[in-house]
Amino acid sequence: MVKLAPLIILLVLVVTLTSAQHSFSYQIQNDLSPSELLEDTTQIDSIADLAYEFRGSHLDSLLFYAQWTLNSSRAISYSKGIAKGYSYLGIYHYQKGNLSEAISFYLQAAKVFEALNDVNKLASVYNNVGLVYYEMEDFATALDYHLRAIQSSDYNQEPVVIANFMLNQANAKLQLGNLEETLSIYHEAIKILKNAGNITDLANLYLNLGNNFGREGLMDSVKIYFDKGLYLAELDDDYDVLSYALVSQTRYYTYTKDYGQALQYAKRSLDLADQSGSLQNRVNALYAISQLYEYMDSFKEALNYTKRHAVLKDSLSRKENSLEIARLEANAIVDKQQSLYNQELDFKERSLVKQRYIILLLFVFLATSLGLVYLILKKWENTRILYSLLEKRNQEINELSQHTEALNIHQQQIFKVLGHDLKGPVRSIATVTEMASQDEFTLEELKELLPQLSLQAKQLNMSLENLLHWAMEQMDGERLNASSIQVDSLIYTVLEFLDVAIKEKSLIVDVKAETSAYIMADTQMVMIGIRNVLANAVKFTPAGGYISIICRKVEGRVIIILMNEGKPVPEAIIDKFNNGQLIGESKTGTGIGLKLASSYISKNRGTVTMRNLPDVGVEVAMEFPECQFTPSSVDQV
Repeated sequence: MVKLAPLIILLVLVVTLTSAQHSFSYQIQNDLSPSELLEDTTQIDSIADLAYEFRGSHLDSLLFYAQWTLNSSRAISYSKGIAKGYSYLGIYHYQKGNLSEAISFYLQAAKVFEALNDVNKLASVYNNVGLVYYEMEDFATALDYHLRAIQSSDYNQEPVVIANFMLNQANAKLQLGNLEETLSIYHEAIKILKNAGNITDLANLYLNLGNNFGREGLMDSVKIYFDKGLYLAELDDDYDVLSYALVSQTRYYTYTKDYGQALQYAKRSLDLADQSGSLQNRVNALYAISQLYEYMDSFKEALNYTKRHAVLKDSLSRKENSLEIARLEANAIVDKQQSLYNQELDFKERSLVKQRYIILLLFVFLATSLGLVYLILKKWENTRILYSLLEKRNQEINELSQHTEALNIHQQQIFKVLGHDLKGPVRSIATVTEMASQDEFTLEELKELLPQLSLQAKQLNMSLENLLHWAMEQMDGERLNASSIQVDSLIYTVLEFLDVAIKEKSLIVDVKAETSAYIMADTQMVMIGIRNVLANAVKFTPAGGYISIICRKVEGRVIIILMNEGKPVPEAIIDKFNNGQLIGESKTGTGIGLKLASSYISKNRGTVTMRNLPDVGVEVAMEFPECQFTPSSVDQV
């Protein structure tokens, strides 16, 4: 009984620790809700509208304001606000991929709207529930909710909304049958839009229906509905629907290999984009024209339009950056409020860590005491066992010593990287921020420094990330999580990350990537590999130079070729890179980025090689096995 007493005490401590953790975690969750509740319905409606504006872009802000709307509405029993809060929380979880939670919140919103007898809002919620079930591939339930949406609507519901509900119904029904079984629903939607005189949506419907026939391989029907859509679009003054119609015609004639006719519609798309002032449509049209000229073997014209496409795309990127800055300034107040709540959470988490540390010390002390008592009582019985244990411990100490020595060597390498790659950017950022805090810059001077400061920050972030992944790789701490990757999308993501560095040197980057190229690999590893190779190209390409990125499929392989202008690389460095060795420290870097790229690409069954192109520059070729199982793309009708 005496020997069992310490074990009973130990068990009580463990139970106490677990209970304290659960209790404190529950307290933190409750304290996360916005503390300042609104009491005016007008203010609540404004907060709800703000939450709705954040959908699709800033999901954390959407969650914050939706929860604020719900809590404030509950406090004053404001039913309309409660319904909005539930509905917008449903939107948040739907866009985050938490589909079950989305359905739960939508159905709670539906109950409140039903109690308010707001049948049209109820219909919209039912339609959203149907879209969630469609995403879950439960098409029968999706069809049921889309029917409820149609049946719940009254005469005040906009005809266009009813038609949209019917189109969603047709989409779900199409998954359960065939296209012919859904045609009656499409025709009913067409009838509604005709009666409403809604040319724009009717044209869109015809064009979407043509795309559905295309997926069924019924090209004659595709042409009929594409022509109807184009005819109505030309009667309307909506640039977007006319652009959609012209693009559809271009796709049709490209598919049927009537490249001359496709080129005419592509040029009409370009003229329309010039009239409407849409930079994105101009970029897309220029790309389509360059591709068509390439198909027609008119390589000079193809090159001309490719250059125009690259220049205009660069202009579009600068414009998007300006809009992003404006958006960030507009949301500054949101970030400030969120920061206050994050600080409160951080304080509570630190308190929790302290409690855990104290309990852990008590646990260690008790365990040590129990061990000493046990050893004293059993000493005369376990002499040989103790001797064996001591030998084993000595062996463990020796192994630990060797491991510590290896860690010291690894630590020295990390310190070299910190001193070489990170000292410059950190010093630059620190200098600028210190001078800015002392008002040594005017506002105009500070704005001029911001792009360079942003570039330094991104370089610092990439160096830190490379260092982290390299350290994890050295310690065998990374696992490979393979999934199907669309390579062209990954390339554009990397280009967005390096956008500031590219613009800083006024580089022209030409991307020609097949959209159907997929590989089975770890997304994070491949992204880091491509990014480090491209970052190296940007680094050594002279200002105003040219970088080419080509991605294509060749006999079951996906090949990515990156070529940049610049001086040739010494053959010794090329040999080390091609053999997967660390290039070594130099004036321009430590070589960890390229070593990490080579290692990650190899881990994903890929190969990477570098070579000099005389009088041109440097080429790096990455090759992966093609993934035969690609995600299906479903266009919304």
